[in-house]
Amino acid sequence: MTEQKLGYFIQLMKIMFLKALKYILFFIPIKDGQLFVIPDSTMRDEPCGITNYTNDNVLIFLHFLFFNKDSFKTKIKTVYVVGANSVLHDDCLALQEMLKNIKLQVIDDCHLFRNVFSILKYYLYLFSSQIIINPTPMASFLYKRNKQIVITLPYYSAPFKSDVIKNSYATKSNSIDYVIAASDFSGRMDLCASQLSYFKYIPLGSMRHDCMLKPRYTFAEIKRLLCLPADCKKIIAYAPTHRDGLLPHVHSALIGCSDFIRLNTVLKEYDAFLIIKMHQGMLNDTLKGIDGCSNLLVYTPSKYYTFYDILSHADLLITDYSSIYFDFLVTGKPVIFNFCDRIEYEESRGLSYNPVELFCAGKIVNTEEELYAAVEDELSGKTYKNDKHYNDVKNLFIKYTDGKTCERVYDFICKKIAK
Repeated sequence: MTEQKLGYFIQLMKIMFLKALKYILFFIPIKDGQLFVIPDSTMRDEPCGITNYTNDNVLIFLHFLFFNKDSFKTKIKTVYVVGANSVLHDDCLALQEMLKNIKLQVIDDCHLFRNVFSILKYYLYLFSSQIIINPTPMASFLYKRNKQIVITLPYYSAPFKSDVIKNSYATKSNSIDYVIAASDFSGRMDLCASQLSYFKYIPLGSMRHDCMLKPRYTFAEIKRLLCLPADCKKIIAYAPTHRDGLLPHVHSALIGCSDFIRLNTVLKEYDAFLIIKMHQGMLNDTLKGIDGCSNLLVYTPSKYYTFYDILSHADLLITDYSSIYFDFLVTGKPVIFNFCDRIEYEESRGLSYNPVELFCAGKIVNTEEELYAAVEDELSGKTYKNDKHYNDVKNLFIKYTDGKTCERVYDFICKKIAK
């Protein structure tokens, strides 16, 4: 059986299973004000939760809800949260004792069901909830009852890669009602891959942008958390996307680069540190070339901070085809695009924009030499950032910079509950 046929078969089995459950649970009433919340699957690999929340829009919303809207006036009465990791699970248990007006319960992740009772509880709460919150429009939400509303809080603000072919079969049965978009344009680009209607995209902003604009830590606090020296003046963030198996598991710490001694010398000259954050799909890769380089550090997931806490204080972002770029735009700081394997990447995965240069508000480098020169130029004050181009792109992809996206999303959900 081919991989595509196997995918169709698995999808069919899921649909049949959920339809059977729907008929079994048909007489269970849908409860007004009850939310069923599914965090992004990447939370299984990161110690994130409601207290360490800044890298995921679903977790950001939960933090806002529990710490700002737990009043007798709230229309949200009960929240069931899928415990994607132990930190989130423990956070929910602790909050159960603190919340006064919102009932909170954590339930087993569907990938970690312990027994038949945890399966039944999961689908009982799922099918009795008025609102279902999920993290992505790219994976099909297979089934829901007619009176339920599925609202997506995406884990990215805009797509950089073209996933139309990869996800075409997975999204055909999508029953998502609304996707909260960072802007009208980002929603238009996203629907090319999700295959959802344009009218399902609601441009209320990105909650990650709220966190970037109002960081919870100061620069001094982030330096202490990362064990950086007090005289560190600048942070550079390096965040590549994954390459779907195109790279070996042992590869250069900066993709396409090798002279880390030279790079480290430049960083030391300007009291700068480069934080390397590999993509979620590359966390187990072995990075070579940085041994002995004091100013190049690999990001390690922590229960105290996320990469977005670091990113909000970064003076420069180095990336390639990652959607993290569209989150960093809100800071107004410069970006370098490392396109060393662009031809190969476009052939294997594809980009959402053509020509992509129109949307890259920063320096594009295609060789190792160009990258090192661009980093040194940015550190020395010779920036490649063109303010007009930067602001034009920013205005296309980011509608709101007022830090109030969580409030808008909360109001939107409450209006849907009241209907």
